[in-house]
Amino acid sequence: MRYLYMLSVCLVTILILNACSTDAAKTKSQVLNIPNIDQYNTLFVQGVDKNGVSSESATSFITDHNQLQAFIRKMDKMEVEQPSGKEIADKIKELNKKGNYIFVLSDKKTMDNKV
Repeated sequence: MRYLYMLSVCLVTILILNACSTDAAKTKSQVLNIPNIDQYNTLFVQGVDKNGVSSESATSFITDHNQLQAFIRKMDKMEVEQPSGKEIADKIKELNKKGNYIFVLSDKKTMDNKV
């Protein structure tokens, strides 16, 4: 009987600790919705070179309609997780490392209207 009691207490304790976990509160899953998908005609892609600097060689403007639509189809309605504030700060520090990219959809190459 004592063994059953101890097992019950351990299971309840584990359940309570698991429910109080901060990992569940850190990430919120949501669906990425790209508005006005038919109005974009430019995709700006900027990466960084091996020195951690963005340059013309690591920057590209894509205006091909088929490539734009393929990008939008892949990204639209994608399930993403919203990281915690600390995770965002850590990711911002990594933006200058090779292999990280910024993507901007726009209706103009100057990106001064709908972005």
